[in-house]
Amino acid sequence: MRWLFLQSWNGQDKLWKVVWIYGVFLIFLGQVAIPVLRLTKNIDLDHPTGTQVCFLGWLEGLYCIWMLVALWRCAFNADSRIWGYFVRPLVILYMVLFLMFSTDNDDGKVIEPKEVFTRSATILKTQALHLFKRKHDQAPPDGASATPGSPQ
Repeated sequence: MRWLFLQSWNGQDKLWKVVWIYGVFLIFLGQVAIPVLRLTKNIDLDHPTGTQVCFLGWLEGLYCIWMLVALWRCAFNADSRIWGYFVRPLVILYMVLFLMFSTDNDDGKVIEPKEVFTRSATILKTQALHLFKRKHDQAPPDGASATPGSPQ
């Protein structure tokens, strides 16, 4: 499976495959997965944790980067070169619109693209510190055994 994604990244796949299988079909599967996760209650998508938001944001970001690179590189791998001249401007338009309309959902302010990564890094750092503190609080003090009644 990894090889398939690598072929698209390198521009070796047909354009129809990148658009219809990796684009439309994978996005459809993602849209089907959200209600399934809601029904099984594995993830509370109405009130996600910071880690879930960060993970899903990075996953979506990596997919978008991969997809745009694959579309750009495979644009002329079609029966007609006209598709390449059609797809490449759409990739540029998508990137411009994404950068223009990246907003923070809390207050509606437009945020800089670098701030998205800064916020993600801050969330990851906060979650890591929280986990470290929780494990540190649960660890027995120095010189004490982990189980009560065991010899030291």
